[in-house]
Amino acid sequence: MDARLDEAEDALVPLDTFFIGQTTGAGVARDVFGRIVRRFRVDTRGAREGAYGAMVLDETFSYDDGEVEALRWAIMAGGPRRYVLAEAQAGAGIVAQSHDADLTFAYRRPFGALRGVRTPRFAVRMTLMSPSTMLKSVRVTLLGIPVASVTAVHQRRG
Repeated sequence: MDARLDEAEDALVPLDTFFIGQTTGAGVARDVFGRIVRRFRVDTRGAREGAYGAMVLDETFSYDDGEVEALRWAIMAGGPRRYVLAEAQAGAGIVAQSHDADLTFAYRRPFGALRGVRTPRFAVRMTLMSPSTMLKSVRVTLLGIPVASVTAVHQRRG
């Protein structure tokens, strides 16, 4: 493959630079039938920390029903077009890959009373739409059955 194409593809989803600083955005959660069940605002703040160049990303969801959910991600480069992610409830060793202009990864994370074998799986696809806009799509499954989807847009601030 042409090295210029590899470089261009790598530049499309710069997770380790897009989320440095702050982003703000909004999104919706839909049930399996496509009906909107929740709206939310999402704010992130990312910074490099540590000697290994890891990035820490704080992600805060403020839902229309008043609930606030905070996630703290640790993100490290894991090789060409790869990242390794960790989050307190999702665990460590989550591998994200950049391909076809997208960054994709999946993880399991408890949600309410859903734990153990009933822990939902979140399959995430992030697409850089412009240098300042990221589209995030998430498919949520439970025991392999689709139960919800989430779509959000992140805008870089500043």
